[in-house]
Amino acid sequence: MGTRSLTNLYTENGKELLVTIYRQFDGYPEGHGKQLQEIINNRRVVNGFSDKDREKKSFNGAGCLAAQLIHELKDDIGNIYINTPTPEFVCAEGFMDIEYGYKLYPRDGIVWMEIYDLHGKKPKQLFSGYIKAFGKKDTD
Repeated sequence: MGTRSLTNLYTENGKELLVTIYRQFDGYPEGHGKQLQEIINNRRVVNGFSDKDREKKSFNGAGCLAAQLIHELKDDIGNIYINTPTPEFVCAEGFMDIEYGYKLYPRDGIVWMEIYDLHGKKPKQLFSGYIKAFGKKDTD
């Protein structure tokens, strides 16, 4: 059985939902979360772009980020789907057995990610921060 997840991509600072991506398999943070980080890590979100931004593989706004992310995730039939926009995550008992929810949005030119565990009666936040910090241990 797959580990299902939803990933919501929003405009700057999470203001407007652009697209929801449904993942059938490997939606857990160590799978999907890590893959999101690998695709997005160290890439900036800009407004208008130059040749330098192209070389750095920047995203020209949230819409470009969403399109590029779908392009990178979708490599074969099945598994990755565009879903009806789902702004609020509902726990697994209530909606398609979705086990994890992800929110992504540009914040000061860097992608912010939130991860939610949807196994219980209400969503439990597992991570909230810039995507490059995901999986790193706090050394303070």
